[in-house]
Amino acid sequence: MESSLKIIKMTKYLITILLIISNLTIAQEDVDENRDRRTLGEHYFTISNTLGSPFVLTSLNISLGFGGINDLKYAIPSRDEDESQYLQGDLTLMLFSFGYQHAIKDWLAVYFDFEIISRMGSDHITLFKEGINYSSSFNVGWLIKILRYDDFALSSNIKVTNGLYSIISIENFADDINSGNEDASLIVDYYSTSAYATLNAAYGFSKLLGLNGDLGMGYGETIQKYQSNEFYMSAGIELDMNFTEYINAPISVILGYRFNSFPENSTMLHFNRNVLFGQICYIGRPDFIISLDFKLSKEDSGDSVIWPNTMEFSMRYLF
Repeated sequence: MESSLKIIKMTKYLITILLIISNLTIAQEDVDENRDRRTLGEHYFTISNTLGSPFVLTSLNISLGFGGINDLKYAIPSRDEDESQYLQGDLTLMLFSFGYQHAIKDWLAVYFDFEIISRMGSDHITLFKEGINYSSSFNVGWLIKILRYDDFALSSNIKVTNGLYSIISIENFADDINSGNEDASLIVDYYSTSAYATLNAAYGFSKLLGLNGDLGMGYGETIQKYQSNEFYMSAGIELDMNFTEYINAPISVILGYRFNSFPENSTMLHFNRNVLFGQICYIGRPDFIISLDFKLSKEDSGDSVIWPNTMEFSMRYLF
């Protein structure tokens, strides 16, 4: 908890410094250039918080969210072998992320971002079975423009991720003591490093509709016991709908789906493979986006299916 507060405090200082620098060096630029770079054909795109975009821009993004996993089931011993008995419980998720991307050239941007995820049981059974988990990941990468036409844009995204996963498990600690494990520990740390490359594309159909997506592959360490490094892939697609001229309000909506085969978060019981997401945005200014994001995932957990869900509030400032 103290480390999380320190990171958030450092983030506040970093944001202040970046805003001061941006005001000194970029304040004279015409903000309408951001609108031109985000427009393909007749469609003015909103930048997706989930899939990103192929547009080479300078931006600062902050997100804060919460969510949960409801009705987790845990089997308990029963004298009647034909009748299964379960205990049910819930989990709570908290999320915070910060990212900064800087356009060095009109064809190249460098970025870094980090994310903190905290997950804990919200009642006795989940607190005992799942414990309290904490993860932090730091990414550094490069966005490279490949080509751009009037209604189509394609870029390449290359990044390296380094993650720390801390798991506080009362159940595992008790099992280790009972088995005589001399290295029994209440807190177990896992580290994961991976490299990832994607193609990001966008196409503007009309003033109302645009299509955005990505396709990528990576290689890295998992946090699962007894598993070696793995290749994995990720793919996502979304509809970008700009309702500004139809409802006389600067509102856009993004609806999409993402698949990820890398099991980096499966121990955390967070989003892993199949994620449906939505994003409702205010886009009244070319240099500022406020959005509310929703995510829902269907995941397998033993003999049952769980539905992790989160809601995030995000602010993005474009220089």
